[in-house]
Amino acid sequence: MSFLLKSECELQEKIAQMSLREKIGQMNQLIVSHADIEEKIKNSDVGSVIIINDEDIERSIQQKQLAAKYTDIPLLVSTDVIHGYKTIYPIPLACSSTWNPELIKQVAYHSAQESAADSTDWIFAPMVDVSRDLRWGRIAESAGEDTHLNTVFSRAWVEGIQESGSIAACVKHFAAYGAAEGGRDYNSAQVSERILREVYLPPFKEAINAGCKTIMMAFQDLNGIPASIHPLLYKILREEWKFDGVIISDYNAILELLDHGVAEDLKEAAYLAIQAGIDVDMMSNAYSLHLADLVQEGRVDEKLIDASVMRILQLKQELMADQVHTRVKEEGNTALQTALESAVLLKNESSLLPMKSDPESIALLGELADDSASLLGTWSFLGEPEKTDSIHQVLSQRFAKSAVIYNDGKDLKKASEIAKQCEKVIVVIGEQASMSGEAHSRSHPAIPQEQIELLKALKALDVEVIAVVLSGRPLILTEAEALCDTILLAWHGGTYAGQAIAEILLGEFNPSGRLTCSFPRSVGQVPLNYNHRNTGRPVLGEGITQFAEAYKSNYIDETNEALYPFGFGLSYSQLEYKDLKVLNPTLKKAQSLQVQITVTNLSDRDCFETVQLYIRDLVAQTARPVKELKAFKKLLLKAGESRLVEISLPSDELGYYNWNNDYQVDSGLFDLWVGPNCKAEASAQFRLED
Repeated sequence: MSFLLKSECELQEKIAQMSLREKIGQMNQLIVSHADIEEKIKNSDVGSVIIINDEDIERSIQQKQLAAKYTDIPLLVSTDVIHGYKTIYPIPLACSSTWNPELIKQVAYHSAQESAADSTDWIFAPMVDVSRDLRWGRIAESAGEDTHLNTVFSRAWVEGIQESGSIAACVKHFAAYGAAEGGRDYNSAQVSERILREVYLPPFKEAINAGCKTIMMAFQDLNGIPASIHPLLYKILREEWKFDGVIISDYNAILELLDHGVAEDLKEAAYLAIQAGIDVDMMSNAYSLHLADLVQEGRVDEKLIDASVMRILQLKQELMADQVHTRVKEEGNTALQTALESAVLLKNESSLLPMKSDPESIALLGELADDSASLLGTWSFLGEPEKTDSIHQVLSQRFAKSAVIYNDGKDLKKASEIAKQCEKVIVVIGEQASMSGEAHSRSHPAIPQEQIELLKALKALDVEVIAVVLSGRPLILTEAEALCDTILLAWHGGTYAGQAIAEILLGEFNPSGRLTCSFPRSVGQVPLNYNHRNTGRPVLGEGITQFAEAYKSNYIDETNEALYPFGFGLSYSQLEYKDLKVLNPTLKKAQSLQVQITVTNLSDRDCFETVQLYIRDLVAQTARPVKELKAFKKLLLKAGESRLVEISLPSDELGYYNWNNDYQVDSGLFDLWVGPNCKAEASAQFRLED
């Protein structure tokens, strides 16, 4: 009987017939180019492989064929398809700035389809780590600082990746990886169980609720215990959430238990990993070298291995059964639309944008303007920069009637001379792709100093400066903001970033992106998130007078406020929010809160607007955030259109975790705000009753 047709009972019989070596082989994952990999596949010593570069693609196809000659159990091919495969979409942080989960579901779907058309079965995405420290390089892969927003996008990514049925998503990194101390990758995370459950776990739970087939454990230690073997995390996964899918380690993470100082050698690390519950060892070779000995010594019950192999074989069954299906080719429309909707207009003094007509001449300054590779961002190792038009190339095409004069800006005198003679000045600043991503944390995540010097030189000329910012993270823009008249945050926007930037500059698309991370004024404010707690001496309160001075929770050399707050983003339109109504200002716990507000586009230009609803629980057992995003709606408003926006919020989403780490919903009074960002002014109150 074909492996694909076997029932669970027959799979158990299959496992019983397998040798211990063959079973351990299913739990071993290696890179496609690993030494002697083909020999290992022949001997059933490998259950899955990882593509890490373009050369691996064809070889992985051959390895699948090789495995099929020696066993009826298929070899799985995995890939890090973080924001695209060949077609590169905006980085996930930028994707979240669209506030459009349906669009991101399409991003995930097309990315998965493109990778599956080669050989990929298993995608190591999405990353759903809540991230509140811009120093951390992997914030690029997250949906930002808010738990609710990460939860919404978690489902979108998982459903998109797994829509066809033949590809497995792998939600990562479980858990609190984004809480690395100092924003330094792989560093320790000190997070209480209550904060873990309240802030960091909900996006993972939503991924599992959406049907995510696999989960990857985090690298770092969580309160001193490596997440790879943390008993609380496995208890939550297997016992509380009833997750029965495959659990995989991160790259080399089992070996890293030695450096964590919790295992004396690789054999002990293998013991800790299998006892904790890791089904697949990625690249450590701990299982392949030591599991058999541990079984023979009686330290590991072979039933643990059988259970892991059952989960792995069931995963392979599910994926292979649905492998024959029609793949829809993405022609770039989704990639372009995502780049357009993710761009955030941060500043637009004197309405410099959109450009109202073809200027006679444009000074295009900054080496990033001619850097196609940096448009793709981190985790784009299979992307094709040679097929990606740079900003310079696109603007030269789109402003065909203008003289577009490019200069890399390194020679300030020459750049200044060009700027003086041109009607418009566009400067491209920010980060190269290599400045963000895994193991690329920054202690000073600001605009590079040479770019600041260029901006200063232009400021001295008294010319109006339009800045386009490329970035894989929020940046400290305080100094740059004072030197620019207009700032368009284009992130690392992917294959079609150049085209999207041109369309926004020309006014062909009205910018609609909204920040999903606060942009601090200085590194000293980090971590800075809108949903902080009030403290006993809030900055907006009177404080406590000590030594003839009001003592408050503030800085003596900086405001507490962000330069650009969560949810912020400008457009070319003017919007008005009015007539906020809570239809049921007193509601029971079984009911949903019903809210209405009228939003009007006062301009002569169509626009997207993201209506955001925030709440605050005024009295609870634990201190609650000053604001929490609980719902949002993105809508298209025609020029001059007025729309009654209705939002429904189930009362069970108003709860929190109490002293005992149990979820509870309290009766009492709540504040509510609705508006375009976390500084929304339209406010009301409602009361929840038992």
